[in-house]
Amino acid sequence: GAEPEPEPSPTLSMDPPVQVGEFVRGEVTESTGPAPENQRIVRADYSDGADKVIFVMTWPEDELTAYVADAGVEGTSEVQPGTLCGTSIDTSFWACGRIKDETGLLLLAVTDQEEPAILALLGEFDAAVTP
Repeated sequence: GAEPEPEPSPTLSMDPPVQVGEFVRGEVTESTGPAPENQRIVRADYSDGADKVIFVMTWPEDELTAYVADAGVEGTSEVQPGTLCGTSIDTSFWACGRIKDETGLLLLAVTDQEEPAILALLGEFDAAVTP
């Protein structure tokens, strides 16, 4: 008989890193999106003692513009190929998102930080969850 199709699974580690740069992980929340996609959503709070960010991973995800818009990020522009940054409706601060290996990666500033800092930090998170 035919081999059963393996369950699809994320390429990236869906376990947010304990520390990225000066930022240390706090609370982690896992949830499942609505059917039929039943996306896996992992959200983690980070703080470096002064500034705070939220890192969100969503799998599977394949449409960057829709992903970032659905996450409540407005006024986005493509600051790097494949990476959109804009203002989060929830926090009113910068947020940057990208899709890597069908996983949406979103970093939201919760305190007032510069866009280049959030963009650079997203790159560090991206590297940290990539096998």
